[in-house]
Amino acid sequence: MPNGKFELTVCDPDPAEDPDNDPEVDRPPAYLRLPDHPGKGTPVTTTVRLSDLIAYEGADVFMDFLDGRLIGIEVLP
Repeated sequence: MPNGKFELTVCDPDPAEDPDNDPEVDRPPAYLRLPDHPGKGTPVTTTVRLSDLIAYEGADVFMDFLDGRLIGIEVLP
């Protein structure tokens, strides 16, 4: 997706990945694909949790990197 655009996706939980997910209670995550994101299905080389970097309380925020470039941000409410 190196088209210079941002893409925000609100994902439906995948029951195969999280069988304990209750769609009636849990809200779906949001994923922001940045302009350098190569597209869906591309393996991420590193994922960093924001709360591991700074003192932060709130929704879980994960940053996805591919070869040292930030390619996406996931927010779990």
